[in-house]
Amino acid sequence: GRQRQMCIRDRPYLMAIVTGSGDAATFAFNEAVTPHAAQFGMSIDSLGYLAAISGNFGRLSSPLAGGMIIAAGLAGVSPFEIVKRTAPVMFICLVGVYFLG
Repeated sequence: GRQRQMCIRDRPYLMAIVTGSGDAATFAFNEAVTPHAAQFGMSIDSLGYLAAISGNFGRLSSPLAGGMIIAAGLAGVSPFEIVKRTAPVMFICLVGVYFLG
């Protein structure tokens, strides 16, 4: 049920953290999983939307994201210093989207 939906919704988030790209994670997920949304008790539109949102939250939680590296360079800190502050907030937002969606 709902726990299975949460696991499915988290995939783009986790893929984006690992790759540093929210778009690549979202596109890959939407090509492979979203067409089967009915099997997870969801509509294609809602699963695609949640994949896009969670992929972007993952990008903002990744020290490998290009924007994060540039921001860290401008601030003169490690990308990990920024991620320590953004990742918890993005995870809370992901949980919020889960309960609202």
